[in-house]
Amino acid sequence: MASTVTLSTLHKPFHTTHLDSLEEASRLRPRDAVVCIASLISNAEPVPEFISSLLSPIVSDLYMLLFDLERVRTADPELRELISCVLVSWGKIVDKEEAERLLWLIIKGEKEGEWRYTIEGKIWKSASRFGFLNEFRDYADLTQI
Repeated sequence: MASTVTLSTLHKPFHTTHLDSLEEASRLRPRDAVVCIASLISNAEPVPEFISSLLSPIVSDLYMLLFDLERVRTADPELRELISCVLVSWGKIVDKEEAERLLWLIIKGEKEGEWRYTIEGKIWKSASRFGFLNEFRDYADLTQI
């Protein structure tokens, strides 16, 4: 029960769109959630089940956040590095099949929303949808990049 509530609290900032909804839905902002998640990962044993339950539901959101942060020069470099480290840790610890399945969903799927930023460092996801690598249908197509 406690783990479900904790996971829900940590995942909610990545699934909530618009800044106002985020502030109403949770006091935990995406940046704070990433810091909490990174702290949990660095202080926990590398147990695949734990890392999977913590990160797999939000891997695509973390990847898209990193993708959008990389496009903005003024984005916080510490946050970019932290998200990158969290994703690398996830990739090293979870089993191969789960990692492949989720990464292919990111590649084949559509980007759900776009991350927005303010000069004050507030981060939120807008509800707009953009296609992401939809022209690639299988691994053979990716080798043409």
